[in-house]
Amino acid sequence: MQWYFRDACNTHILRAIVIINVCQFVQEIMYAYSTYMLIMIMRRKNDITYKFSLFDQAEVLHLLVGSFVIHGLRLITCAYPVAVFAKKAFPVEFLCRIRFAPNRTRGISLAQAKRADNAGIDIN
Repeated sequence: MQWYFRDACNTHILRAIVIINVCQFVQEIMYAYSTYMLIMIMRRKNDITYKFSLFDQAEVLHLLVGSFVIHGLRLITCAYPVAVFAKKAFPVEFLCRIRFAPNRTRGISLAQAKRADNAGIDIN
């Protein structure tokens, strides 16, 4: 659904999508980290798998590695919309990084360039 709003004029919707994806990205980092720590603990302690009566160590390890890979893929799917939508959702923040210069051929005076540079407005 978020791709439906990618060309929307309402930046509030895009900002909400970006913020939600950033929160989900942080959540996926925590899931991937906890899965990674479980894999490391399982490799150190072989007696943990005896507590699981239905699974042996290889099956549990494969399940954890599969979970780690899935969370890694979900990290990528959360980061990609943030990278795409951030330019449209936060245009003023990106324009603040642009430095404007006077240009005689385009009719931009030094005073106009300073005003646009301070306000973060595109004078094109």
